[in-house]
Amino acid sequence: MAADILSHPAVLDQVQRFAERLAADAARIEAWLENIEEAEREGVSANTEDGRDFAEETPAIQLIGVLLQLSKAERLSTLTADGGLTLEAAQRALRPVERLENIEPLRSALSDVLPSWFVRPGRRSKSHVLSLDPPAQVGWLCGRREAEAEAALGNQLRPLERQGLIQLSGNIAHLKNDPTFQLSALDVLVVLVSPGLWADDEVAGILARALDPQLKRALQVVPVLVEPTDLEGSTLATLQPLPMDGQPVLTRSYPSEAWLDVTQGIRRLAKHLRQARRQASATQSATTPSGSPKAQSTAPQVTVLYHPSDRALFAEFELHLAPLLRAGQIALWHPGLILPGADIATLLSAQVRSAAVVVLFLSPAFVADERMNALVEQVLNREENAAPAVLPLFLKPFVVTGTRYASFQLEHRAWIAGMTLRDDGWAEVIQLLRKRLPPIVV
Repeated sequence: MAADILSHPAVLDQVQRFAERLAADAARIEAWLENIEEAEREGVSANTEDGRDFAEETPAIQLIGVLLQLSKAERLSTLTADGGLTLEAAQRALRPVERLENIEPLRSALSDVLPSWFVRPGRRSKSHVLSLDPPAQVGWLCGRREAEAEAALGNQLRPLERQGLIQLSGNIAHLKNDPTFQLSALDVLVVLVSPGLWADDEVAGILARALDPQLKRALQVVPVLVEPTDLEGSTLATLQPLPMDGQPVLTRSYPSEAWLDVTQGIRRLAKHLRQARRQASATQSATTPSGSPKAQSTAPQVTVLYHPSDRALFAEFELHLAPLLRAGQIALWHPGLILPGADIATLLSAQVRSAAVVVLFLSPAFVADERMNALVEQVLNREENAAPAVLPLFLKPFVVTGTRYASFQLEHRAWIAGMTLRDDGWAEVIQLLRKRLPPIVV
């Protein structure tokens, strides 16, 4: 299909369904547009309310938005080759589309109401890859002195925009006077964190609104750590930042590596939001024809807790877990799966509660991390019949005496990070893990 609209079988299904509906509703839509044109001739231009009414009354509105971004030849091909319409039906369906193309005030109103689907007249499409999966709406917020970091962020995110994963709204502090902009229209708000973030009352006010619990349920606020900043007492301190290891961009020897981590994090979040939308719009639930849930094998969850500085050692361990994962003998969760902007403490606590086995990557950095210490306390204080099995792995030397880890026994041969042949050490750890796994429930 032209412009690569079809990237998933479910999307083809939507094109066919919307194409048929557009052909069936063509006469009614044309009559509605005729009224708009008549009002235009009398000096009354379409406004945002008209755009909202039109969108609500037109089930195929998303397809219309996509078609307007294609050439006339591509539109016909889309409706016949992918929509399954006859040539006559496709031509009938395109009549209201071509009529709408000439009503600029209504198209402008639709670009305000449905910015993921409609492009304001006079502007080119922001996405070079059109899709019936709308891109995540992404804006950012920063202090006035962060022009360099803001430019770097924009450069990093534009490739994601060209791929159709996101649509950039820019710095939302610059949109404060735009009556059509609403914070709730964003899916993701990237906050460039530096000491100057709170120096601007206006920026601080926008941030406070973004972090409001009611709005935040629909808005993912992602802190991007640019400079070392004291976040104690701020809601931002509870959210998973980018870069994922929590080290500010400008403290790195190679900031470009940190910006790459930021880009990969936003990409992962955008893909997650797209998948969540697909699941929410699915018309069929995971049930059998009788309506009862499908029987599923539930593999015991292994939750691995490690400090970000030990992520490379976890990557080695994960390779050795691959056979267990492929065989469906375990389900794996670890901090690297936390999405940017997620509430870290709440998510970690939930994953510890649902674990059959908790693997602890003990190192000086882990022992010094109060968040990890609190999670270990949560595990150790659980009632015996509800507590997960614990597998402590001693990665690097630290003073054990007098700590909560003194009761843990070294079950493997040596400090793992210091082993000459670490593969042998990991193989030994896998055997220790197998002994702690409960039977798979089917």
